[in-house]
Amino acid sequence: MKWPTPDPRDNDVPQRSLIAYNSQSTSAILAGFESPKTPGRSVVLVASNEGLV
Repeated sequence: MKWPTPDPRDNDVPQRSLIAYNSQSTSAILAGFESPKTPGRSVVLVASNEGLV
C-alpha cells in the first residue's frame, strides 16, 4: 500500500482496462473523446446493432 501525499500527482495511478468486442453484425462504432464535463477524463463508446460481449 502506498501512503497518500499532499501532492495529487503522487497519488495518481494509471488506469488500464481491457475490453473484448464480438458482433455478428457488420455495423459497429468505436469512438473516444475527452469528456465535455470533466477535462482530462475520457469517454469511450462501443455500439452495434447486435450482440456485445
